[in-house]
Amino acid sequence: MKLEITAENDSRIITALLAVSVFFLPIFQIPSLICWIILLLYGILAKNFSNFIADFKSSPFYILLVSLYLFYLVGMIWTENTALGWEDLKVKIPLFLFPFLFLLIPIIKSFYYVLCRSLIFGCLTAVFFCSVRAFMHYRVNHNLQEFYYTSFSRFLHPTYFTMYINLAMLFLMQFILDNTVVSKKVKWYDVFLLFLFSAVVIVLTARIAMITTLITLSAYTILELRKRKIVSKFLKELLVGAIIIGVMFFYLVKVNNRFTQISEVIEKYENNTELVDTVNNTGYNSTTIRIGLLKNGMELFKENPIFGVGTGDLIPESVNCLNRQGLHMLAQKSRGPHNQYLQVAVTLGIFGFFLFVLCIGWPFIEYLRAKEYLFAAFMVIVMFNAVGDTVLRASSIYFFTMFGCFFYRNFRSFKVKKVQKSV
Repeated sequence: MKLEITAENDSRIITALLAVSVFFLPIFQIPSLICWIILLLYGILAKNFSNFIADFKSSPFYILLVSLYLFYLVGMIWTENTALGWEDLKVKIPLFLFPFLFLLIPIIKSFYYVLCRSLIFGCLTAVFFCSVRAFMHYRVNHNLQEFYYTSFSRFLHPTYFTMYINLAMLFLMQFILDNTVVSKKVKWYDVFLLFLFSAVVIVLTARIAMITTLITLSAYTILELRKRKIVSKFLKELLVGAIIIGVMFFYLVKVNNRFTQISEVIEKYENNTELVDTVNNTGYNSTTIRIGLLKNGMELFKENPIFGVGTGDLIPESVNCLNRQGLHMLAQKSRGPHNQYLQVAVTLGIFGFFLFVLCIGWPFIEYLRAKEYLFAAFMVIVMFNAVGDTVLRASSIYFFTMFGCFFYRNFRSFKVKKVQKSV
């Protein structure tokens, strides 16, 4: 007798586990991992595997994610540092597991709203605890830096925390637009949270993530208003909101303006010694470090363009290359090129690079064609942040694979139902 997990009680259990897993993502991922393991086992016990295989074959995004993980596995063949390789494979296992997880559990429409609110409350909880901690430290040392960047973000790196908040802000904007269209009433707590999260993104001062938040929120709002044909109705509100966020940015960024690092690099561009982190350069900053790591990554890619250095050799090869150039201080900070596209290219070569680009680009194009602008905005978050950071490491890979697979399953499931109804 086949088990079916479509009963009401089973759906509630799945919803609760998903909600808990998403809530803890911006705070502490261990509970999330436990929930996902339970869900996976639950799905394995109850799934009709003939449908599972058919669903997997019709989901290009899932095939690409699993293929990327298998490519990393194959990359162990030509790696010399097998211990680091197996460690990297362990970190990247969500690429393999989440496609199967979301094919093994049923997807119902109520899941979407629950997961959206869970992420919002999870981000809000993280912001609350970070704010309380920063205030307590400020009372002792009276240093406003406690409210900025890594001093403020204690659960995640500021870039990854901003990525989660960025998605939460998109959810809030969707709720605001939906509620206004349906009931013509704005839920002001959603508006308040939108501005609160805007302020948090500014104080986190993760530059690429901050700019990405501005781009995705603006583009999603405008495109969604055009799709709903209500642009003129919201022009005044959009202008007021933009002014408020602009004022917040002007005053909040004064205390910790990390954008000046970029202008300093531009001003010193004629002197190449200022653009790298050497043992004799005490004036380095995160921008000069990233430039040095990017240059080093490009050199490694030129040396190994086809298959890369192997799954476990990225860090050792990067460190060796930097030390050969006399960049010993930069070598101490090296974890790779600090750019996910280049990091994949150095590790797996040109074929791995194109496979990773497809993992992001394929669903993005599908979403744009279907005018699913929120899902497309999510892929932009991953796409842009991959330029200045790595999105295939512990906290960020959960963001990419968990929400990426959930959105894609939602998209494919309800798209098929719409087509069937039209027929």
